[in-house]
Amino acid sequence: MADALNAEEGLAHSCEERAAQELKLRPDLGNEPLTNPDLWLYTDGCCYRGEEGNIAAYAMVLQTQPARTELTDQHIKELQFTAGPYEHSVWGQMGATKGPDELWRCHDGRLVAPANLCPELIREAHGPTHEGKLKTLQKVSHIWWHPHIKDMTDLFCDECSI
Repeated sequence: MADALNAEEGLAHSCEERAAQELKLRPDLGNEPLTNPDLWLYTDGCCYRGEEGNIAAYAMVLQTQPARTELTDQHIKELQFTAGPYEHSVWGQMGATKGPDELWRCHDGRLVAPANLCPELIREAHGPTHEGKLKTLQKVSHIWWHPHIKDMTDLFCDECSI
């Protein structure tokens, strides 16, 4: 790693002065957000020195709809509906019922998670800190119920490479 440094990079210097000398800053560019924009665009870029000089690349993404950060009751109803009659019958045999609000809930009021939603719920509960089996299960089970959530959580945590 250290062999990639040139002799000047190891010397004491002022980073701000060095950046001003080496970077080509454009005075017409700024980072102030527009007020009431018509579009939300997200950009990312990179630049590095290649054998033939500077190489630059960028990506731009257009946000076409507002970001959603939580599941709505309607979305949960749709997910539960698409689980199908077999999964519904298993839920019923295990004591879950469909309430007047059309949401399936277990005996203690927690929402029933369809099997196809469980991997995402477990992944989110496991989190970037890679919680253990018990903590992951507790986080998921606080709101959600599925008859096989413990087995799915154990399998997910066993397969986590970290």
